[in-house]
Amino acid sequence: MSVKFILDPPFKVEDMKYNDYQHLIKGLRDQLGVRLVHDLPVLADQCDPPKFFDLILRTNDHSVKFRFRSDNLYLLGYVPVDKKDTHWLEFDNEQRKHLIKESEVKFLGFKGTLH
Repeated sequence: MSVKFILDPPFKVEDMKYNDYQHLIKGLRDQLGVRLVHDLPVLADQCDPPKFFDLILRTNDHSVKFRFRSDNLYLLGYVPVDKKDTHWLEFDNEQRKHLIKESEVKFLGFKGTLH
């Protein structure tokens, strides 16, 4: 498992304005795009093993780190940043295979499907 990057500094939700959100999206496009189509960045083709990036969202009281696949932007899981002795919570998948390879990971009940 390879974390491609951690978006830094953390994105502070409560101070967010439209321009801040636009800047966040542009930064993600610049870092994740591998080529341009009609002058817009395009994600890499899906691959195994997948690559990931982390995005930290912060409020005045809490911070949460989210892990996404960089080739399709699927959210894999999250972990509270500001608590001690916490573990990653990962969305389950059909293979019941952990994609988040941290020391403490637990599956959430949701399998990413509406069926």
